[in-house]
Amino acid sequence: MKRMVATGEHVFLSVEADGMLAQGTELRYEVGGPGKPTQTVLKGSPVTAVRERNRLQGGDATAPAEVVLTSAPAATAREPKRTAVQVRGPGRIQMYDETAKDTTLSASWGTSLTHEKELIGGREPDLLKFEGGGAFADTKGGFRLSADRMWLWLAAGGSVLAKAPAEGSKPAGQPLPQRLVAVGHVEGNSADAVIRETDQLTVWFRDANPVPVAKLDPPAPPTKPATPAAPPKSAVPQPVAPGTEAKKDEKPKPPVFLSARVIESWVARTPTPVEPPVPPAPGSTVAAKPASPAVKYELERARCEDRVTVHQDPADSTKSRGTDIFGAKLNLDQSNAGSVLTVHGSGKDPAQVYFEDVSLFGPVVVIDQPNNGVSVDGQGLLLMPSGSELGGEKTAGGAPGELEIQWSTKMRFFGAKATAEFLGTVSALQRPKAKPVASTVARKGNEPETTWTRSGILCHRLDITFDRPVYFNQLKKDPEPVPAKGTPVAAKSSSPKLRSALCTPMPDDEAAAAGNQHARAVQFTEETFKPDGKYFKAQRVTARQIDLKTDDREQVMFATGPGQVRILQLGTKDGVAADGPKPPAFATPTKPEDQEMKLTVVWFDSRLVGSDKAKLFQEAVFDDGARVVQVPADRLDFPVVEHELPPRGVYLKCSDSMKVSSRRTAPGGVPVQNMTALGNAEFRTDEHNGTASKITYDGGGVVFDGTKNAPARLQKKSQGMASPADEWTGERIIYNRDGTITGTGTTGGAFTPGR
Repeated sequence: MKRMVATGEHVFLSVEADGMLAQGTELRYEVGGPGKPTQTVLKGSPVTAVRERNRLQGGDATAPAEVVLTSAPAATAREPKRTAVQVRGPGRIQMYDETAKDTTLSASWGTSLTHEKELIGGREPDLLKFEGGGAFADTKGGFRLSADRMWLWLAAGGSVLAKAPAEGSKPAGQPLPQRLVAVGHVEGNSADAVIRETDQLTVWFRDANPVPVAKLDPPAPPTKPATPAAPPKSAVPQPVAPGTEAKKDEKPKPPVFLSARVIESWVARTPTPVEPPVPPAPGSTVAAKPASPAVKYELERARCEDRVTVHQDPADSTKSRGTDIFGAKLNLDQSNAGSVLTVHGSGKDPAQVYFEDVSLFGPVVVIDQPNNGVSVDGQGLLLMPSGSELGGEKTAGGAPGELEIQWSTKMRFFGAKATAEFLGTVSALQRPKAKPVASTVARKGNEPETTWTRSGILCHRLDITFDRPVYFNQLKKDPEPVPAKGTPVAAKSSSPKLRSALCTPMPDDEAAAAGNQHARAVQFTEETFKPDGKYFKAQRVTARQIDLKTDDREQVMFATGPGQVRILQLGTKDGVAADGPKPPAFATPTKPEDQEMKLTVVWFDSRLVGSDKAKLFQEAVFDDGARVVQVPADRLDFPVVEHELPPRGVYLKCSDSMKVSSRRTAPGGVPVQNMTALGNAEFRTDEHNGTASKITYDGGGVVFDGTKNAPARLQKKSQGMASPADEWTGERIIYNRDGTITGTGTTGGAFTPGR
């Protein structure tokens, strides 16, 4: 028979060799000539085909469809005959899994389905082509995908259209996907990942080894009942088969939402471990029901290009933000310990990575969750919460601040080690997330007003350490200890605090080659502002190298010269009291009218060691001497020239050691300033010059200490000839704030109070 046509309300087609039964309303069969294919066409509204509980349906009562089977003769005697099946019209297919005893794999299409064989590596997997809007779902593996067009390769011998296994043989099981290509409006989801707004997706599947399951011995036959003994108070728990342990209160990881123009991914398909059924006890009539096997799909690798967007909700519900990634390209490598994500930016837009409270920007950002690290190659920016200022002091009120670090070359962050390194024109800025608002309630006495502080670092390379690890992987984060019942919970900031910061400049040869002499120095700045934006206090250190170290009690700074220190804070007004009682030496006024902002500038050549104890006592010691100028000023960058003393300025110089300190009796109180110069010390103001082996100055007075062989000397400047009454020498000279002079072992004249 070369040609046949059959029509009617019910037209059946049975292919006994393949075990297939099909039904429609019209059948056409035509045998081709030599070398030409044979074609069978079954039409219907709908047309259906069933084989071994696998069901295919094309069309429905309102949309007709036709199934076209084309058999092409083999090209050679060794090759089998090739058969292709095409369903023209909308339809769906359901695949039955003999091992699971359920229909778990399904697919649908809107225009056509084509099934053919494709020779790949000596094997012939089944290829299904879905056109006109298709969908694929694996309910056993929890995997679903939809797109405008899909090509699906199934394991050889497992297709719905493949020949049924021989009677009595072991079921072949459900056909499993080996590769999938989806194009146009791709959307999909599994337990680990959700794909959306993607133009093209390619998925490569591989079968991973199942988790071994311990075999359980059948129950022993019943014996003569005996009086049960009382169980011990502390019983040892029985071993549990691997993979069957009860995990209490364990929440599944939030899925990863992924979107890009093109995505290529590699997925591992793993049979989930199930406990084997326990055989029934002897004599029991109840048969043990076998557990249904399941399959788990896990993402191993992914490559995303163009319009890359990644989102994952936080594992901790108390966090306001989880993980967000934006870039031009993303490579992802997944493991049980976490993911390694490499995000590339475009030429004009950097890669952006947001992990809870941490934000990263750069040309190439790598997040290494297994090793809890992050790196950026090229110019970048880091934003993260911080529980301390860059100098190490806790943020105001303990509220978390924000740390911003920029660099031009690279960054490495080792979260588990709580360390980070930044290279190339590094700028670090710490500031509060919210600035305080000026209060309308008047302060009483010396009550400190609300202030806020920002601190910054400028250097070529910055190495910092924190007081605790910074996590880029929630799997490695240590849980917070749960306090005992009835124990009060102490408020504790979860933001990391700075423990050390090493600031180094660009090497001299590199700075010379780059023509950037400013890169040979580093700078640390700390500024405290009132709510109205005016300075409360500030300091700036410029040196060849700065090393900051801090703990809960003290912050210490080591700076290598040559360098400069600028300190702006409230101090005592200089001046001579013409009338009224004489104030005591070194007195610090408490009245606002007796206070003013003063700028202290220190030039040093050797080394600075500074310490800060809870903002109550601050001290800076300069080895090998220094030069100091103190002037009334209201800003930190007020211009000061060492050899041009401004009006009402004070100049102090020494060759051995210079100590500058400030102390407060209470936080926010008026500071008591002190400067001590040792070794060939010099003192100069608008009106006076002085020399001594040691000079002490605190804003309320100046003490000159000398020896019998080298007495201290104080002289008043004059326009003409100096008179003996304008010069004072002795072992100790005290120049009080009211203009009077006292001392011991002195010779020379006496100043008149008020002059």
